[in-house]
Amino acid sequence: MNEILSVEHLNAYYKKKQILYDISFSMKEGEIVGLVGESGCGKSTLAKAILHMIPKVEGKIVHMTQMPQMIFQDPYHSLNPMMKVGRILEEPLRIRREKNRKEKVLSMMERVGLEEELIDRYPSQLSGGQRQRVCIGVALMQNPGLIIADEPVSALDVTVQAKVLKLLCALNRDYHIAILFISHDLRVVYELCDRIMILKDGRIIEQGKDDEVFFDPKEEYTKKLLSAIL
Repeated sequence: MNEILSVEHLNAYYKKKQILYDISFSMKEGEIVGLVGESGCGKSTLAKAILHMIPKVEGKIVHMTQMPQMIFQDPYHSLNPMMKVGRILEEPLRIRREKNRKEKVLSMMERVGLEEELIDRYPSQLSGGQRQRVCIGVALMQNPGLIIADEPVSALDVTVQAKVLKLLCALNRDYHIAILFISHDLRVVYELCDRIMILKDGRIIEQGKDDEVFFDPKEEYTKKLLSAIL
């Protein structure tokens, strides 16, 4: 598989405070990589840095794909509350001036598990799971090679979480999209990801294949995270 993202010696700052320290990793096409750490360790900062949403960074970030997309934790605040579902999904197509937009919107709704009747509803009229599916659909409309999913199921109940995770797995399989999946929950990451990275205080302290990190952790911090769920 070809490399799709390369991050080398990344440092990131918020105002004058350093948040990330010497972060290096890469991702390949179609790979799902989990990024795990407690709140405040720098996970979201790393996601934003990768997408050039933070001005003060050092190091090297190389994308081998156009239009990488991000799925945020809170789907409600990710969507324009004044737009109906159909218009939200259509917007990327309008920007590119594509034809047959209505058909493509309906096709995408079916792909992400949204009933056609929801096309004329506003985000406030949807459930949390439905809103997150709209966000996933918008991301897919950009034809990305990479999606960064920042705690995409943490605001959902357990049953809905499982359905959204199943959808992400299917999209990864069918579209061969690489996914950087950010979470504080090692159990969820283990079920979904090929590789796992552990972030602590702005540093990647451990990374490896899912089985290696889950069943043979090297760092005490990783063992502590695992002890909380096993």
